Amino acid sequence: EAKRKAYEQEEKKLLRNEKAISEKIQKIFITVEEAIINKNTQSRVLKEESFQKLSNQISIYAIIALATTIFFIVLNIIDFIKTQRYKRELEKANDKANYLLKGREQLISTVSHDLKSPIAAIGGYGEILRKTSLNPKQEYYVDNIIKSSDYLTNLANDLASLTLIEAGKIKLENSPFSLNQLLVDTAQNIQAIYATKPINLIFDFDETLEKNIITDPYRVRQIATNLIGNAFKFTAKGNITIGTTLLANNQV
Repeated sequence: EAKRKAYEQEEKKLLRNEKAISEKIQKIFITVEEAIINKNTQSRVLKEESFQKLSNQISIYAIIALATTIFFIVLNIIDFIKTQRYKRELEKANDKANYLLKGREQLISTVSHDLKSPIAAIGGYGEILRKTSLNPKQEYYVDNIIKSSDYLTNLANDLASLTLIEAGKIKLENSPFSLNQLLVDTAQNIQAIYATKPINLIFDFDETLEKNIITDPYRVRQIATNLIGNAFKFTAKGNITIGTTLLANNQV
């Protein structure tokens, strides 16, 4: 009986211990479960915060990209509008230039045509006068009139073919002539125009060039007229020297 009572007490003690252990284990399970739940909750919160942050960044980038796209679209539209305006202005300027070119060609054609008749008349009368009885001085004057009319005829022809000159398609004539004599005639004709100016002409010609040279006499006369004319125009008094020199490479 005494052993049975001892066993019963020992059994009660074990039951109490088992109950205490069970309660502790239950508490441990509850603590672990709460820790897992808290950890999962914190992880979910962090993920939500990260997702929200990423979403905000994506939204900002999208807004920037949209604004950039709109900006470049606006720039392209403005550039297109400017291009169209410049194109219309260019077309207007081109039409105006074509109109002016046509008007200039008509004017040149009219002027050159109207010049040819009186110039031809001057040259014709000069040829008639040459066949009459003239003294040396009169022959000199008539000869200058004929040469000047020929020069004006060539100018009128060049005026008529101005489009060829602009295109660089003008043809040069190759004819033999005396360069020194051409310069003398040109200078004396211009001197007669500026007869009121006290200017003396001095000729300094290379003897080698007394022979004829072959080139375009009209073009040479045209250049000489411009140069000598400017010399007389911008010289009040004194001397004007006109000379020719043959260089080592046979260039005048």
